[in-house]
Amino acid sequence: MAARGVLSGGNWLPGSLRLANLQTPYLAEIARSASAAPADTQFDIDLGAPASIGGIAMGACRVTPFARYRIRAFYSDTSGPAFYDTGEVAFPGTRVDPQLLDWQDPGFWEGISQEFDDPRKGSLFLHIPPQPVLARIWRIEIIDPDHPAGRIDIGRLMMGRVWQPAYNYTYDNNSLDFEALTDVEESRSGTRFYNARNLRRVFSFGFDYLPEVETLRDVYRIATRSGIHNQVVVVPDPTDAANFQRDAFIGTLSVPPSLRRSAFRHVSTSYKIEEVL
Repeated sequence: MAARGVLSGGNWLPGSLRLANLQTPYLAEIARSASAAPADTQFDIDLGAPASIGGIAMGACRVTPFARYRIRAFYSDTSGPAFYDTGEVAFPGTRVDPQLLDWQDPGFWEGISQEFDDPRKGSLFLHIPPQPVLARIWRIEIIDPDHPAGRIDIGRLMMGRVWQPAYNYTYDNNSLDFEALTDVEESRSGTRFYNARNLRRVFSFGFDYLPEVETLRDVYRIATRSGIHNQVVVVPDPTDAANFQRDAFIGTLSVPPSLRRSAFRHVSTSYKIEEVL
């Protein structure tokens, strides 16, 4: 839904770093704020009409582990108070068990990680309201005023429905794999030269038994609207804050899902989702 909205607000650089880059599917086409001041690192998105939003995601975010965010929703205009307000919340996936940090690390006492594991890609932002929110205008604020670069970069904005299956995926039939994309050349002497590129994550998972009626509806919708080219966000466990930045990502379906009637009024299905870089 974000692709059809109108973006405004904050202070974002023009030209190739404009705010509208959030609506393209290419994470490398970033929007860059003019500074790290909170007044500059926010924006509004007007969807044109009230729509039910179950989740908001932003990819390739260049923020520090100390970043915070606030999201507000307005039914028709921003002149009145927001009827949905998260308040200031820690950026997802930044808080870890302090036992995993050295006491000299910044954020040790707060349980905040010193850095993200994969800084080349940036971090993934995700907010899932307790219930879908019907609103026309959303205000998203990224609060990271001490960013050493003096700016915030964001590569992608996605808003839409959330599918949370009735049961977990099968634990003996899933894998998080890594696809090496680095180019390798070898000389006649056997010396290898590498052109380093990011690893692509690939998450494969399946469900043996899901209720037939709602699963047919939701999986059919995903298959027809996403195809193999439109992007989706996969979050294996939204409650696992320690590993969120490791196993949640924006991707595409490598093949459309299939549906198999595995038992009376139950179906099985499987997915393979490849990370978008």
